[in-house]
Amino acid sequence: MASTAADRSAKEDIVLEGALDRPGGDAGRGRRPIHTMGKAVPHTSPSRGVGGPPPAEPPPPESRVALGDQKMKQIPPSVLHSDKTIVIEGYANATSTEATRRANDRANIIRNQLIDQGVAPARIKVVTKVEPNQPERVRLVAQAPRPEEAKAAAGTRPGELDAQPVGESHFENRQPMSVDRGSSAMVSMVRDKTEGEVVYLYDAESERGNARFAFRAVRFKNPTDSTLETGPVTVYGRERFIGEGLTEPIPPHASAVVPFALDRQIVIERNDGQEDKISRLRSLQRGILTAEVQHVRRRRLVVTNRLDQIAKVFIRHTVNKGWTLIDAPPAFERVGDAHLFEVQLRPGEAKEVMIAEATPIECTLDLSADVTLEMMKVWIEAPEGTAELKDQLRKLLAIHKNLVDVAQEQDSLRRRLADYRGRMDDLHAQIVTLQAVKTGGELMSHLKTKMKQISDRVQETTIKIVDQEEKIMLARVQFQDALAELALPDALQPARPVAARPAVSATPAVLPAPHRP
Repeated sequence: MASTAADRSAKEDIVLEGALDRPGGDAGRGRRPIHTMGKAVPHTSPSRGVGGPPPAEPPPPESRVALGDQKMKQIPPSVLHSDKTIVIEGYANATSTEATRRANDRANIIRNQLIDQGVAPARIKVVTKVEPNQPERVRLVAQAPRPEEAKAAAGTRPGELDAQPVGESHFENRQPMSVDRGSSAMVSMVRDKTEGEVVYLYDAESERGNARFAFRAVRFKNPTDSTLETGPVTVYGRERFIGEGLTEPIPPHASAVVPFALDRQIVIERNDGQEDKISRLRSLQRGILTAEVQHVRRRRLVVTNRLDQIAKVFIRHTVNKGWTLIDAPPAFERVGDAHLFEVQLRPGEAKEVMIAEATPIECTLDLSADVTLEMMKVWIEAPEGTAELKDQLRKLLAIHKNLVDVAQEQDSLRRRLADYRGRMDDLHAQIVTLQAVKTGGELMSHLKTKMKQISDRVQETTIKIVDQEEKIMLARVQFQDALAELALPDALQPARPVAARPAVSATPAVLPAPHRP
């Protein structure tokens, strides 16, 4: 059936073709440290007859990764920052080994990169399509919500009604008034006293905000039973005009913070970072681990008060859909979808504020990669997981640490050997020079003695390097063997308590509580 014009306008296809070569160890920004993506290379027969072109050489993995990153950067910002649902379709050949897993991993690579580019996880949908003779590729489809879906979503999101209140009020003026033709007049509908104070608002999110300084603002409470619609707010103090700001709709008896001036007295130093933490292990096969990873974004703010008086600062932060707030100041207010975190500062005080949020992503990890092993060190100390699995991982990490120590010692020996050989070359040149000097017999003997000592050290160091090489080979075999034996027995299931035979006593036996991974 042919698609309608509305369907075609609601979809925007972006095709990324590529093959998942291996779980790698690239820790570049915007890519999980265990994925690679590149362009698929068409299969060519190794023999094409006399005079035929040679088979095409596949590009190196680095070029395929760069090509995949370039394609991701070409996605229009209008798609990334719209309200459209981005469907990631991962394709794989049904005749290949572990086709479903490969298609799912390939799609999750793109999902993780979209999250790094600022797309809300709730807007991303992953679909796996495994069919015979299907080339390995990824297809992105940006879909606008259908009218019936938008209507259903509007009925299932009552919380958003609080974000944009719509008020219905009736105002009646008992005194008549005249407005000249072609002119306008401002009529006071509400005149009442309310609670208010002067504060500071740090807003680095909106277009009118500032990433360096906090705005001087007025915080007041709506004293009426009606919603105050969007409009200008004029601030007076000590019988003179101070500033003017624009307020959002204020629900009845709710507070609002309206910025009106930028005096540069509250300075903010901002440092953003991100990290990945393993939160749940799903499967483990031949050293390849599939895990649920918490992708954490951290924002560190250093707020400095230049005033000679106490300042109350509100920090605006919006948590997008699909993200969960995990660390923030305890005191806050809600304004729509945004949080206003309250910070009290004494005169001249500088205070550090940490705001962190996380979203779950699924990753494929190579346990032989150094980045993955560092993540496993953190996971071992967490309460999740069984004791049996953690013991296996501790043994694996111990073998890996021994391997790293031996490799570092070998590097030190190689540097020492290079120094010895450089010294031998210098001594040889000096001995050749002294052969033309008749009175250099004593110095010649000294240099030859030195030459023999350095030669003995070179031989001794060479033997140590060979011994270290044997240790490295042995440690690598032990590591690969432990990696192959590593299993994931009931890593996601709670440990079942074993009921002991009750003792002969009037006190009932207490069974141990089940261990939750």
